[in-house]
Amino acid sequence: MPGALAPAAGHATPGILETAPLQLRPGSSAEFEKAFAQAQALIAAMPGYRGHELQRCLERPDHYLLLVRWDSVAHHEQGFRKSPEYQQWRALLHHFYEPFPTVLHYEAVPTCTAPRGLAPAPQPFNTDEPAGDGLLPI
Repeated sequence: MPGALAPAAGHATPGILETAPLQLRPGSSAEFEKAFAQAQALIAAMPGYRGHELQRCLERPDHYLLLVRWDSVAHHEQGFRKSPEYQQWRALLHHFYEPFPTVLHYEAVPTCTAPRGLAPAPQPFNTDEPAGDGLLPI
């Protein structure tokens, strides 16, 4: 996928992580993915952009999680959001969202972050019974 979330070449830190949980209009996933395939070139060309991932929810097919790495919040909020490219992004994608997503920014906690490749192996968990909402417990 274009722009993996690892620190970009020349960057010692992962920067800021933008998260956008996307809930789509029911049945619009295929159209959304086609539109996103076009839109990702807009964001990837922006100053301060480091990488992105679009994740589709396995349990709820109209739910996605967009993760974008930036050098800073300002690169996202002032750089991208105030650019002509953002207007194109909006035209391609915003009509799919129901409701409109809440976008938040995160930074790594250095004492609680394992470098890529050094994270401990995941521990198995009990998948015998889903929770009441049909989701597996975490």
